[in-house]
Amino acid sequence: MKKILIIDDDYEIREILSTYLSSQNFEIETAENLTIAEQKVSTFQPDLILLDMILPDGHGNDFLQTLQKKNITIPVIMVTGVTEKDVALRSLELGATDYITKPIDLQYLSTSVIAKLLTVL
Repeated sequence: MKKILIIDDDYEIREILSTYLSSQNFEIETAENLTIAEQKVSTFQPDLILLDMILPDGHGNDFLQTLQKKNITIPVIMVTGVTEKDVALRSLELGATDYITKPIDLQYLSTSVIAKLLTVL
């Protein structure tokens, strides 16, 4: 079973994504901030990360840079309310594999998740 780590400070978003992706047979862990997320990357060892941009203890792009510095090559899909083109482009430059804006189209999210997981098989 493939594992997905959902990093978002909004409880409702974590629950919606967790419930939806669990129903599609993914094992899910969640984190409400980057500190917890860093711990879960090493303990849970996700196959994919869904990452919000604005978190209480940092910025999603900073987390992407942290993963790069540690040579961690987990696919990351940004799932965020930040719609500025330059921010999205910077995320993609830093290694994000997709950039999905809120409100989330769950069908598109599912397609993106499956596509990203197929590339790491």
